[in-house]
Amino acid sequence: MMVQDFLALEDALKQILEELSIAEPAYDAAIDRARKYARSLENDREFGVVDTRVGGSIGKGTAIAGQSDVDLYIYLDRAIWRTKRREELLPSTVIGRLRARVEQRLRFELDTGHARVRAQRHSVGIKFRKRYSVGIDVVPALVEGDDLEEALIPRRQTDTFVATSVERQLRLIEALDTPFRYLRRGIRLLKHWNREADIGLHSYAVEVLGMYAVDRGCKRTPMGVFLSMLDFIGETNMREPVYIEHFFRFSPPSRRACVIFDPAMPNNNLGQGLDARDGDRLGAAARRALYKLRKAADFATRGKLRVAEECLAEAFGRPG
Repeated sequence: MMVQDFLALEDALKQILEELSIAEPAYDAAIDRARKYARSLENDREFGVVDTRVGGSIGKGTAIAGQSDVDLYIYLDRAIWRTKRREELLPSTVIGRLRARVEQRLRFELDTGHARVRAQRHSVGIKFRKRYSVGIDVVPALVEGDDLEEALIPRRQTDTFVATSVERQLRLIEALDTPFRYLRRGIRLLKHWNREADIGLHSYAVEVLGMYAVDRGCKRTPMGVFLSMLDFIGETNMREPVYIEHFFRFSPPSRRACVIFDPAMPNNNLGQGLDARDGDRLGAAARRALYKLRKAADFATRGKLRVAEECLAEAFGRPG
C-alpha cells in the first residue's frame, strides 16, 4: 500500500477529524466538574484516596465526539479498602461504597433532579439531565500504598478484579506521538471506522492497534496510521499477534487469531473473546474499507467530488 495513492483524500479526512473533535464547552465543563469531584474525594481522609487522574480516551486525547464520557480514576489504598477483619473487599462492594460516597458529594444535584448516579460494570456513572452534558464515569482503582503503576479495577458482573495501568498507557501514547501528535488523530479515524462500520472492538484495543502501526514504522501522519492498520488487518485477518515491547517483552503465539496484547500489562489479551471468524470478519471489513477509499481517491483525483464523498462514506460503513 502506498500512502501517496490516497493523498487526494487528505482534506476530506481532515474534515472528518474536525467533526470528531471533542474541543467544545461540554467536554471542558465535564473535565472541570470531574476534577472538582476528585478534589472533594481527595480531601476525605477516611476514604483512602491516594491520587486521582482523568484517564480513558479523553485523558489520552483519543476520544471522539458523541462516544466518550469522562473517566475519572480514583486511586484507593488497598490497605484501607478492606473489611473489618482486614480481608479484601469484593469488587461489587467497592463499587457500592464508591457510589454511596459519590451520592453524598452530589446530594444537591440528585435532590434537584439535575443528575443521577448508577453502578456500572467497572465504575460509578454520573449522568446529567441538562441537554448536551457529558457524563462522568468514576472508576475505583486499588493500588498498593502510593504506587500508581498497577491498579486493580473491579468487574461487577463476575465480582473479580482486573489489573491495569493507566499511567503506563498515558506515557506510551505520549512517547509514540512525539513530536508531531499525529497518532492520536490516526486513532480517532480508526475509532470512527470501528464505530460506523460496527466492527465491535473495544476502544482501548483500537488505540493499541494505532500504536502498533506507529511501532511498525507507518508514515507519521493521521492518514498513515489509519491506512497502515487497515492494511495490516486486511492482509492478516488478525492472524498475526499485535504487541509493542516498550514496558515488557512478550512471547506471542503464532497464527492465533485476534491476539492484541496490552502493552501496559503483561499477558492481558485485549482480543480475548474473539476467534478466527471474528478475524475473518475484521479482515473483510478492512479490505472493503480500503477498496472504497481507493475508489474515493480515484474519483477525487478526477474531479468527481460527489461520487468521491459517497465512496468515502461507504468506506466508513455508512450508505453513500
